[in-house]
Amino acid sequence: MTSSLFANSTPVGLLKGFSPVPHQLEVEVVVPHSERGLPGFGEFLLVQVNETTALVGRVSRYQAAGQLTSAQGDAYLADLAKNAESVPAPIMRQMLRYNLKIQLLGQLRLTATGFQFAVGERAFATLGSQVREPSDAALAFLCNVGLENDPTATPLGHLVYGQRVLEKVPVNFSVARLKGKRSFVFARAGYGKSNLIKYLVSQLYSSPPDVGLLIFDPEGEYALPDAHGRPGLVNVPALRNRISLYTNRRVNAEYAAVRKGEVLVDFGDFPPQDIVAAFVPAEKQEMVFANLLRSLDWNVWRKLVELLATDGFAADNNAIAKLLAYKPRQEDVSLGAIKNNLVPA
Repeated sequence: MTSSLFANSTPVGLLKGFSPVPHQLEVEVVVPHSERGLPGFGEFLLVQVNETTALVGRVSRYQAAGQLTSAQGDAYLADLAKNAESVPAPIMRQMLRYNLKIQLLGQLRLTATGFQFAVGERAFATLGSQVREPSDAALAFLCNVGLENDPTATPLGHLVYGQRVLEKVPVNFSVARLKGKRSFVFARAGYGKSNLIKYLVSQLYSSPPDVGLLIFDPEGEYALPDAHGRPGLVNVPALRNRISLYTNRRVNAEYAAVRKGEVLVDFGDFPPQDIVAAFVPAEKQEMVFANLLRSLDWNVWRKLVELLATDGFAADNNAIAKLLAYKPRQEDVSLGAIKNNLVPA
């Protein structure tokens, strides 16, 4: 057994205890200040049970503690700030620590045949147990749990902590496992959600599948290359001739063949509340005409849509008022506002 659960670096800290909140698998770790810095949010850490068993968790939050965070510490820091000085490193090491929260995911064991992961809390660490960084081999296993012998798994990239790319920790992904399932992708802006979706779609549909796919893309992120030149689905050779794009936006001549038409929406197929919310500007949502439309019966709404689709801006205000059972007052602009906001320009 040549692999190890733990990295060769010094322990991150020591276990203080488990969360007192019922059914919450979270532990608190006391971490001394160190020049190497703290583990980042989301990083994997191991709470050592023994040399071959550990609890697996990810950093969820932390806060500073120690004498430097007391009232006396505040006064000391204020004095340093007045003189444009920094806290000396020896003082930081002696008087500053951190309380780190780790959300537990399960248990990792190292056996004669390799790593084994089990969900849940199957082993218990005690007060003072070492909390350590996992080895590259353990990290690679954790990032690919369940894909060890899956022939459909393909390399997707590497594990990334913030700006730090761990090139020794590959991440594989099985696109085939998404078939027939509802899937969601959650991440902050700029973390690559759109690129991941483009990759998944290109892999799923590179060979003819049994079903089609309808993508609603209000931001125009998927079909065509973006402003920075990042490729879209039309740049995938296996997909190029199988894509039908419907958009009201201008498309470069290079991709004109995939554009099949404009996006047309029959307002009558949707409740008036949804149409008002989606197509009326935010600053007009509480105006009289908007509230009037939201209150319409669906059958009346459909008749109004038919009238406006046929006559457009020339639709008679009296006909609209009769449909809505609305009696406009003198200089009432609500009927005109309905046409201005629902009839396409």
